[in-house]
Amino acid sequence: MPKENEQHIQEKEMNMVGHLSELRNRLIFIAVWFILFFVLGFIYVKDIYQFFVLNLDFKLASTSPGDIIWIYFTMSGLVGLVATIPVLALQIWLFVKPALTDKERRASVAYIPALFILFIAGLVFGYLVFTKLIFPFFAGFE
Repeated sequence: MPKENEQHIQEKEMNMVGHLSELRNRLIFIAVWFILFFVLGFIYVKDIYQFFVLNLDFKLASTSPGDIIWIYFTMSGLVGLVATIPVLALQIWLFVKPALTDKERRASVAYIPALFILFIAGLVFGYLVFTKLIFPFFAGFE
């Protein structure tokens, strides 16, 4: 093995503390992203709520003041989670990418569009199943 190639490999290698430090930085970035979108979701929670109850034939009622707070925090959390999942996938990819060979990188890059398409399809599927099947079922208990 040539000396310059060996030196290049040693520069790319990290010790355990370096890996943990990089992982910590990526986790902090993901947490900041989640908190940012949680706050944005909380700011626009009334608009999001109106979107979901737009086509309902009846008015939703809450049994206590705590229910409204719980609904607002749950909806804000879902907004934060939905906005964070793509960033989480990207950060995982960026963390693992240096350990992959060129052939493994090329093979795994093909999964990125599929991940995005399946994520959007899952959101649409969940929304349609909830609004067309689950919600009418529970609303029928009145």
